[in-house]
Amino acid sequence: MRIQEVIQITGLTKKAIHFYIEKNLINPTKNSNNGYYDLDDEDLRKLKLICLFRQIGFSIETIQEIFTFPTMTNYFFHRQVNLLKHKIIENQKQLENLCSIIESIPPNATPEYICDNYSISKLLDEPTNNYIETLFPCNDARMIAILILAPFLDIHVDEYRKFLWDRISSELQLQFKDNLIYLQRIIYSQSAIEINTTSSQSYKLFMDLSISSSFEEFQQYLMQRCHELINNQSLLLRWTILYQPILLPLQGFYKNISELMSAYSPRYESCNKKLNILVNDVARQIKSDSLFYEQIMTICPLQELTSSLYLIFWFSYSFISSCPEPILQDIKRKSTI
Repeated sequence: MRIQEVIQITGLTKKAIHFYIEKNLINPTKNSNNGYYDLDDEDLRKLKLICLFRQIGFSIETIQEIFTFPTMTNYFFHRQVNLLKHKIIENQKQLENLCSIIESIPPNATPEYICDNYSISKLLDEPTNNYIETLFPCNDARMIAILILAPFLDIHVDEYRKFLWDRISSELQLQFKDNLIYLQRIIYSQSAIEINTTSSQSYKLFMDLSISSSFEEFQQYLMQRCHELINNQSLLLRWTILYQPILLPLQGFYKNISELMSAYSPRYESCNKKLNILVNDVARQIKSDSLFYEQIMTICPLQELTSSLYLIFWFSYSFISSCPEPILQDIKRKSTI
């Protein structure tokens, strides 16, 4: 269809449609004889989505990311909520500071008066009442659970699975409590490409595990990750810092959602059974090497060996292992207060 027809359907201007073509959000064919664009149903669908996304505040760059990584739609929507909340909180802080100044300055105030009587140190660092969380409570637990369990979510979602997912998300919120903010910061500090790469790798790993009839390759994988964790000081430092606030709550999360996820995804149940066999086989190998066994138990205090191996397996492919240095240091600092 011609651009004029699309204008009538979408309400977009000709200039806007050309702009989206220039940004490669849509790629209609161009008639070589007359130079007119011919848009198909896919172009029209994308334009309708662009209209929707722009109305809820998505930037052009974010829309490009959504079209590039469509399976990460939940991530982009949650990230946008987080961004808008921060903007509202910043605007609220600015508004409160502005009103405070207005209430105290004389009718004939000048910039010089403001300069002489006010300083940055007098301004609020945070709003006096963060009402935004009351109106729009944090729902990042849902998105974080999606990223953690991504390899098992390519499945039709009916009402029962929606119910199960609500319970799974609630369990994540319960397990992490105040430490959920660390997971939020770790996720939002990484690019969409990084998150997508991690999700794709974990998906492939568990798909291979679900169809494999042999555990030898996965045993080698887990043993290599154990040796790497012991011998790589940088990785070991990350593990040590994240162990208490992140990894142990994660272990509780996995334990408590096992039945829920088995009902949600047949592949999860199958992978969980195979992972259990795999972990126990590797545990027997490690126990035969007393030094190696002692090293593993040292970095996993108060844990059984099999429980520790589950965590090491998950840590090896998760987005947690690439936690940015500033966040890692912040977690370390707050953990020692």
